[in-house]
Amino acid sequence: MRVRSTAALLLALGAAFLRPGWAQETRLWSPAAYVAAALEASPETARSRLSRKAASYRWKSALASAALPALSWSADSVPYGHTPADSYQFHNWRLNASDVGINTGLRWNLFNSFADELNVRASSLAKDAADAELEASLRSQALAALRVYYSLALKGRILEVSEGNLKAQEAQFALTQDLYKHGMKSYTDLLKSETDLLSSRLRLASAQAETRKSLVRFNTLLQRGPLDPAEPEPLSEPGARTFPEPGTELRDSLLKRPELRIARLEEDKAAVGLRRTIREGVPALSLDALWQRQEVATFGKPSAFGIPNPNYRLALTLALPSGFNAYSQAQNALVSRSELERARESRRAVELQVGQEVALSRGELERALQTLRVASRKEEISRENLGLVSDQYQQGRADVIRLAQAQLDFLESQVQRAQAMHDAHVAAAEYRYAAGEPL
Repeated sequence: MRVRSTAALLLALGAAFLRPGWAQETRLWSPAAYVAAALEASPETARSRLSRKAASYRWKSALASAALPALSWSADSVPYGHTPADSYQFHNWRLNASDVGINTGLRWNLFNSFADELNVRASSLAKDAADAELEASLRSQALAALRVYYSLALKGRILEVSEGNLKAQEAQFALTQDLYKHGMKSYTDLLKSETDLLSSRLRLASAQAETRKSLVRFNTLLQRGPLDPAEPEPLSEPGARTFPEPGTELRDSLLKRPELRIARLEEDKAAVGLRRTIREGVPALSLDALWQRQEVATFGKPSAFGIPNPNYRLALTLALPSGFNAYSQAQNALVSRSELERARESRRAVELQVGQEVALSRGELERALQTLRVASRKEEISRENLGLVSDQYQQGRADVIRLAQAQLDFLESQVQRAQAMHDAHVAAAEYRYAAGEPL
């Protein structure tokens, strides 16, 4: 049964920073629960979600501008002074209903040389890019949170090993003292045992400090108190992993990674930008349906205007762009084409980077799993050897040097196995990240 010495230490460290009478329970965190809590507390996640929401609003605004008619309304009056609409007659603080002119209009653009279509397309691509950027941000933060999580789990395991080693050294020192009193061990053996005991205490102090640092980083991602008690689940050996074929593996990662989607969307946005630049550099044809109602200020006189009220019409307009000189428009198109080519090269660079990450992370995971198997076997051997040497030491058939070496071998094998399990879990998370798998 596992002794939760880690929790006891973390509670002791946190107690110094708590008010008297305020007790906190140590929560056992699973990797999934910790990642979810870290993402929920992350300001970066909040910013990414707000950016996605803003991009969605901009897309809806562009869609409404393209599909819906535009309403215009205005009212004007001159309550005092010479009034242009009344032949510059002077009115002294007068504001009657007949003095107010009201214009109400509806304009519905039916065609504008695909300007609305390009605006909607650009905003739609920006919205999709914001979605992909949010996913990429969540994945990178999840990977960082898993590294912090497994770091605390590793430091806690090393702390347990250090505590177990200290207890063993204390027992050995007590045994050596007893054997020395009865003349069965030399003074040199006694000094060696005490030296090993002091080294074990120093090792424990270092492990406590490292665990405290990891706890601070662990709590920082959750926006909790730096030394609030917390305990990750014990490190365990990851399950067997079946790797896909390298070609299939790379193809799947190129489809799943949000960074690739962002790069492809940026390329599409550059293509839309080129189309928009070309459209803005040539004569534009526009077809609008208009409806207008005018309430003319009469100042109490009969209206002399014969304008139909309301009036409506279709208006067809063909016009050159503002500031047209042909050369500037051609250069603008070349700029946009260069931006498109740059986006295309950026996408290719991301594809190469993703392929490299997949290959390297797969190799690292295979190495970590193999190292874990070797470290586990080494721990089993060193544990068995320590048991044999300890029996021989009590029987006087082994000296203190041999016992100390067996204890050191067992201690190192425990630390190496804990480190190997940590590396295997981190490597598995990095491989899932590179391959585009969920974290």
